[in-house]
Amino acid sequence: MPPKKRPAPKSQLAADQTTLDLTGSTYKRPRKNNDPAEVVVNPTDASHGASSISSSALKRPRKSPGDPQPSAFATATLPAAAISRKVARDSATTTTPGTATIPGAATAAAVDTTPVSNVIMWFRTDLRVQDNRALSAAAALAHEAGRNLLALYVISPQDFHLHDDAPIKIDFRLRCLEALQRRLDQELNVPLAVLMVEKRKDIPIMLLEFMKKWEASHMFWNVEYEVDESRRDTAVTHLFHQHRLSTRPYHDQCIVQPGHCLTKSETPYTIFTPFKNTWLHLVESHKSLFTPGELGFLESASDPCPNPPSTRDTLKPLFSDAVPASVPGFALPPHQKSLVASHYPTGEPAAHAKLATFVTSKIASYHSARDHPALDGSSSLSPYLASGVLSPRQALRAARAANHNKLQTGLQGVVMWVSELVWRDFYRHVLYHFPRVCMCRAFKPESEKVLWAADPDGSMFRAWCEGKTGYPIVDAGMRQLNEIGWMHNRVRMCVAMFLSKDLLLDWRKGEKYFMQHLIDGDFASNNGGWQWAASTGTDAQPYFRIFNPLLQSEKFDRDGAYIRKWIPELAGLRGQALHDPSGVLDKKAFEKLGWVLVLSVIVCQTRRYSRPIVDHKQARERALAAYKKALAK
Repeated sequence: MPPKKRPAPKSQLAADQTTLDLTGSTYKRPRKNNDPAEVVVNPTDASHGASSISSSALKRPRKSPGDPQPSAFATATLPAAAISRKVARDSATTTTPGTATIPGAATAAAVDTTPVSNVIMWFRTDLRVQDNRALSAAAALAHEAGRNLLALYVISPQDFHLHDDAPIKIDFRLRCLEALQRRLDQELNVPLAVLMVEKRKDIPIMLLEFMKKWEASHMFWNVEYEVDESRRDTAVTHLFHQHRLSTRPYHDQCIVQPGHCLTKSETPYTIFTPFKNTWLHLVESHKSLFTPGELGFLESASDPCPNPPSTRDTLKPLFSDAVPASVPGFALPPHQKSLVASHYPTGEPAAHAKLATFVTSKIASYHSARDHPALDGSSSLSPYLASGVLSPRQALRAARAANHNKLQTGLQGVVMWVSELVWRDFYRHVLYHFPRVCMCRAFKPESEKVLWAADPDGSMFRAWCEGKTGYPIVDAGMRQLNEIGWMHNRVRMCVAMFLSKDLLLDWRKGEKYFMQHLIDGDFASNNGGWQWAASTGTDAQPYFRIFNPLLQSEKFDRDGAYIRKWIPELAGLRGQALHDPSGVLDKKAFEKLGWVLVLSVIVCQTRRYSRPIVDHKQARERALAAYKKALAK
């Protein structure tokens, strides 16, 4: 029997100590009114909001998981010590995605009576035409009103810097944006404008000016759940409301949107397995949860209606807007740009081609191949999911179709890969309900007491970053990351645990480094994975279970193909010596390990392999003692 719709979960604000103080803020919560603009909902019970691919009893008309949500202006007061992913955030307010963003949870009906002029779709991490809920709705409104649809993308270098976005990710996203711009132009007569906004605090006013310049009345977007992004959207919605302009946020990022997947006591899940069980039940019974004809969790948004050909004359200047080749301060070296472009071609066709290849030739064996980094057993879809070139619904529908429309039984590989998609949703739900994880804080408050090891000259961290720890599986992973901006998921777990346990360095240093280098950098999944490895997160690895990097290497890269590919110093070794060169080889043989790097005709550099920078057994005992003391075990 499918679960009934539930009221929204009660606020986690008190537990998280993240109530925002609006004192001195330039953004004040607007009064409720019946202006011609949208009625503002007062969210009196507002709640907040390691995968390899590295929201109710109130009735409301025609709403579904992807329907637009009334704007909410929740009040949030970060303690003085709190930081939102980076120190010294410049916003004083935040939108905490609460009841007003959960279907049926609003405390008042929100009816938009704003007269329709032109309509704008604000793209973010949803760079696709197909199965894009906000885009579909925006195009439908423009078509019904006989108006034009415009598309917009905002580039904020300050945001890139504050959020530690990797140059390789920005390069990939710009290439995806260029492909999206071409498709919107050629297939839909929709221009895509690119706004470069240096300071994030200027985004709301720049958007307002854009709306006025192009005589637009409505702006659509798909919701992002991180705290900074929610603050931005609060400011935009507030400013637009003052100018009688409408905002229409949609839920599109998750398959099951935050707030829908709750425990029987109406609280958020903090353990993955029960979350997964409820999630699967919701997805498989979605047709009975909503009124027939509405979008369910897995249903695709309709293709957007095109603009009439006359739009090309009406909005002619916008059609000549170009996507920049790079962003100052985030440019890639030419050789790396070319390498990444060959690994990850851009655009929806490329993403769907990779998805098709995976479900037809690799997904059946995913359960057995996924842990072996030398095998091409993963989907390689994480960059496309992170940038929204592919929707998670498209991925799940393809996997289900390959398994005779089953998600929980049938092919083991499909069942396992579906679980990875559930992990992706799970970490977004955690972020939504427990926003402290966006603020450089551990999910488990007690783990903040762990005393991390001193590294005064940064040599230990630097060795980890450069892949010079003396542990081949760790070094291979870090070198892969530094070269192509991606790392196999099994190896991600190994290197994360090595940093947080063997080196006993603060996991946040590793989390940040990953974000600065990953092409598929995704805050929720990256943070969740790191907190799992460091035993500080929800459903984390118990602190006393510490990976032995030598055993991990022997088990998952038995023949050493992965290690030899990324560590040329060890290319000539075989067997146990490849996994533990310092332990197997004598001093003379070990010192010969190396390779010659030709820098020029007359300059060569010999690179030697490093000896282990820590002894694993001793490091394990040190980590256990530190965690026991912090947790009073």
